[in-house]
Amino acid sequence: MEWITFATAAVNLTVAFMFLGARMFTRQSSFVSFTVAYALFAGGVGFFSLKEHSDGFVYIGNVTMLIGTLAAALGLSQRAPWLVAWRPVLALAMWGLLGNAASAILDDPYLRLVALYTSLGFIYLLVAHAGHRAKARFVVERLLVVTLYVVAFMLLSNPRLLVGIMPELVSMELVHLTWPAYAVVWIVLSQLVAGTTIALSMRDVIVKARKEAETDVLTGIANRRAFDRHITRSGRKGDRPALVMVDIDHFKQINDNLGHEEGDRCIAMGGQIVGKFAPDGCCAARLGGEEFAVIINDGGRDTASTVARAIHHAIRLSERPFDFTVSIGIAEGPRDVLYTRAAQALYADKSEGRNR
Repeated sequence: MEWITFATAAVNLTVAFMFLGARMFTRQSSFVSFTVAYALFAGGVGFFSLKEHSDGFVYIGNVTMLIGTLAAALGLSQRAPWLVAWRPVLALAMWGLLGNAASAILDDPYLRLVALYTSLGFIYLLVAHAGHRAKARFVVERLLVVTLYVVAFMLLSNPRLLVGIMPELVSMELVHLTWPAYAVVWIVLSQLVAGTTIALSMRDVIVKARKEAETDVLTGIANRRAFDRHITRSGRKGDRPALVMVDIDHFKQINDNLGHEEGDRCIAMGGQIVGKFAPDGCCAARLGGEEFAVIINDGGRDTASTVARAIHHAIRLSERPFDFTVSIGIAEGPRDVLYTRAAQALYADKSEGRNR
């Protein structure tokens, strides 16, 4: 039994250091909660190993495990938009703490077992249910939800809990026989929860970094890198892709006469309007300088013309400290020639008088 206790504490402490390292790398607040949670789990197991010296260590271990579980639940809710039912969770934690205290006062070990495992089990069940309601889109996140459900089931079917509920039917000998296997499974589940959580958090970091790398800071829409990726993406068979290109007229004069600050405001306003009227699922991007584009995935020239008119009309009616106009080019065809055709149409619009 000693090796199981040592292994469980060592695994939890290792995971705590893993989360601490991940926190230093990603700066995600959820990793602080997970670090505290697994450090407390390791401490709780350590207190349980000292029960031969004093029964008081068992009660301290119970409190430590309950607080660690709350920290883990907090970390899971911080990492993803899981709407954890905190009132029931806190009520269950209070039941665990009060049951633990009452067990110490009444010298009733069965009450301690019932309070600990029912509170922990139902807390994990509520957290797993919150993850299930969030409708996880990724396989790893679904695996995490399933693992949490399994953890809840194991806690609520723990032989020690059964002894506390039905001491006359379940003997402590059964507990001692099954505890090694139970502890090994618990170690595996702890690692699985930690691994999936870290994997999901790293994915969030990568997605955030990619989004920042493909977003134009001034306008908030996609940048040229994202535009190039979207325009080369193969569409579905039968799609009619199109491209709308928008260019602010006489932008150099705006910068020269009004200053670069007003020029930036002009670009920001133009980019926001272009992004506003881009159809759902389509990419609105700033190509560079005062030039913008909207990739129409399907709908051809008809959809592109509708978008172009909406952008032109919104810019003409928008409230701004000075007047500016835009020229627009539209093209339909294969994606590998869209940019060239739209640029030609844009230059034609400028040569024919702009603002048309």
